Amino acid sequence: MTPPEATLIAAVIAASATVITLLFTLMNKRGEEFRTAHRDVIAEDLKAIGKCVHEVLALSYIQLKTIAGTQHPDRYRAAADAAKRLKQKRLDVRYTLWGIDDALRTLARLPDWIGHAKPSPETAQILFTQAKVMGEQIDLAVRIAYVEGKPPGRWRLFRVNRAVKQFKKTYETFSKSRRPANLTSP
Repeated sequence: MTPPEATLIAAVIAASATVITLLFTLMNKRGEEFRTAHRDVIAEDLKAIGKCVHEVLALSYIQLKTIAGTQHPDRYRAAADAAKRLKQKRLDVRYTLWGIDDALRTLARLPDWIGHAKPSPETAQILFTQAKVMGEQIDLAVRIAYVEGKPPGRWRLFRVNRAVKQFKKTYETFSKSRRPANLTSP
């Protein structure tokens, strides 16, 4: 290979690398615009969702600790008010955080379900523990959606929905155990 041929090959390689770099830069720039737009959309609701999830869990924990006491109705009302705020915020993020809607709806039921489990404090404790896991998964999904600038991914949604299914299964098992065994259908 002669020196002019080597120079020509080096120039072609350098030009190809420059064109490829330009293409990657353009594709990343377009993706960055989408990520920034998604962040801007969910940024305003991010604090509210986090606050509502935390309030529901914290007030439900207090409700759980006073389950046998006289303060239980007051604690239930406070937790139910927090759940109502979560339900309202859920509607605002239904499309921007697609896939965690069911988890937010289910978490908003926590005060009621702890109240229903009042005859069985052990079940109420299990429900709260599972709701706490669900809250952590929701928090991770929202945080990662903001950082990545796109809706929650499949793996994160799988984790959130698995926590929801476990929570619902525990409540349904408890709910079935409360029904009289000799019900006859009309």
